Amino acid sequence: MREPVLLGKLAKLIRSKNAGPFWITFDIMFATDTDFKRVVTAKVLTKSWIAQTYQVEEDSVIFVEITAA
Repeated sequence: MREPVLLGKLAKLIRSKNAGPFWITFDIMFATDTDFKRVVTAKVLTKSWIAQTYQVEEDSVIFVEITAA
């Protein structure tokens, strides 16, 4: 089992933006495909986790993973 690593150590960039009065977006970008895959396969960032963290209904969370072309 791998040692846990903070997302901020793996991500090249983490930013949040207001996308309207009831929306917030997070962009998390990685320098390497390996780091991206490590986070995706860990299943730590999920709709459920975001909903619980921000105390909103899971149905109101839109979660998108975009891989580099």
